[in-house]
Amino acid sequence: MPNHEAIQAAYDEWAKEYLIPYYAPGNFIEKGGYVDLVLPWSLKSPVLGFEAAGFRREIWQQDSDEGATMDMDMLEKALGTISPVTRWRGAHPGDVGTERDAARVLRRTLEKLLRENGVEEVLRQESPKVVVLMVKKSAS
Repeated sequence: MPNHEAIQAAYDEWAKEYLIPYYAPGNFIEKGGYVDLVLPWSLKSPVLGFEAAGFRREIWQQDSDEGATMDMDMLEKALGTISPVTRWRGAHPGDVGTERDAARVLRRTLEKLLRENGVEEVLRQESPKVVVLMVKKSAS
């Protein structure tokens, strides 16, 4: 994608200001692909019924050209559903839905960067998806 370095840099700066200050501990775990997820058998008092041998962490769409495309309206709506943006909006109720809204700020920045290169205002999401599977055996 043309201008992808500038787009990534703009996102990173936006995240520093609007997302990271509103992260909860679980957001950092999710951002890391659940690598640092504390598992039931690794606790000081392990949770019975879970076995490490049955644990799976699967990643897909990593290093793939597949990914959902979204226009700027969809991007802004999607951003509005992520928990740090929800918390940001809770802390800034007067800015919700205005040009100062966290989601709108990123949208406007990305629109400008895309227009500078004369490309369609559409983004393709290329983030990997992670699923964590662990089974608890019933107490019989």
